[in-house]
Amino acid sequence: MVSGVYEMSGMADVRRYVEAKVLRSVIRATRTCGIVVAAGRHRGRRRPAVGSGGHQSRDGGRSWATADLGMIPGSVCGRGGIVFSDAPDGTAWAATGQNGGACPSPFGLLYRHGPSGWQQLRPWQLTGISSLAAVGRDVAYAVDGSVLARTDDGGRRWTQLLPAAAPAGQVDALTAATAFAAQDASDAGAILHTTDGGRHWRRVADLPGVITQLDFPTASQGVAVTFQLGRKPLWQLWRSRNGGLTWDLAGRLLAQITSGNTGVYGPWMAADGHGVLLTIAGTIPWEKASGGTGPVRAWNTGDWGVHWTPGSLLPVVGDTLGAISFAPDSPGRWVGWLIHSTARGDGRVEATADTGRTLAPVPGSPAVDNVQLAGPATGFAWGIEATVHTSVPIMSLYRTRDDGRHWQHLRIVLPGPSDSTPLLDFTDADHGWLVIGTATWHTSDGGRTWHRGQA
Repeated sequence: MVSGVYEMSGMADVRRYVEAKVLRSVIRATRTCGIVVAAGRHRGRRRPAVGSGGHQSRDGGRSWATADLGMIPGSVCGRGGIVFSDAPDGTAWAATGQNGGACPSPFGLLYRHGPSGWQQLRPWQLTGISSLAAVGRDVAYAVDGSVLARTDDGGRRWTQLLPAAAPAGQVDALTAATAFAAQDASDAGAILHTTDGGRHWRRVADLPGVITQLDFPTASQGVAVTFQLGRKPLWQLWRSRNGGLTWDLAGRLLAQITSGNTGVYGPWMAADGHGVLLTIAGTIPWEKASGGTGPVRAWNTGDWGVHWTPGSLLPVVGDTLGAISFAPDSPGRWVGWLIHSTARGDGRVEATADTGRTLAPVPGSPAVDNVQLAGPATGFAWGIEATVHTSVPIMSLYRTRDDGRHWQHLRIVLPGPSDSTPLLDFTDADHGWLVIGTATWHTSDGGRTWHRGQA
């Protein structure tokens, strides 16, 4: 069993590194540049230098003009604080953000000033930017908390420099040594790959928007789903046929989705191209397992998602759904688990053996936050315990091999910082991965013992 606390190396030094090295050298080199941005006052409050509340000067402050950085289509949220940096070639960069607790993604907004004025760049979807250092029109450094990233192509793509890239969204393990993962700390559209048990992760793709699902039913065939907010929400399905090296857009996913709070769970795919997904109203689409109040509908495909046919409505209207997991039972037929919370506040794991037409409580189901079906009759459920006397997080992990009639319960002291979300994925009833921050752990006995590195 994993025990002890392991700190992520280098995390405390990243901000000091940027401020003492990168930012200092860039600021020293750019003191003679001509653009100055200032924040105005609005009803007695300091307002950031964005939109109608910000102004810019090109003559050392003798005259000022409005600095209109524009809006994100589909968003009505105001802006947070602004960070600004200009480069020796006269290019200016700016970054601001939206409140992640009250506003839709993207949360980190980036802009660059050039001959034609302010240009909005590709935003950071799920994180903001606390420090920014411009080197030129194409090169800049950015800091989000303890993450240092660099762009060499004018903000179209950012490479995480410190700490080493690691999964932040989802892990899809194939073997004891090979896995894919979605998102890193600075890029919600990144797809990562490892072939050494998680010692090193390599970014193999960068999809637009937020990756909400990643599923490789075989080592070569995989699908991914992305979400982008706009005047009309955009869900897209991507497919890889060569182990994640390249991705082709399979098309817009369910074009009839027009509401910004309708979420897509899945799809889960089989090796023969059959798949299933759920659409759920009342969700936060860019947050995995954010709930939903229905209606909930199943959709089916037999051609890798090129076409989808509506299935049954799940009997959960008015209730809330949490984590969901499906596994193929036979061609075109799926079994699934979901966390179902009723209006009375009682949450339980429920199962479907007919792709959602009927639901039944899993016997003796524990109170958990996450579930995974590793195959028919075999599954895992887990959640973080509420601790009072210790700051070390403890995870309760449950395993069943008989559809929930019997459960094995394990309490695991998690390594790493307490604010790191544990990412679990099991390839069968015994073998699984646990990723926390930059560390990867493996089990070959259903979670009873864990060891770091390649299994």
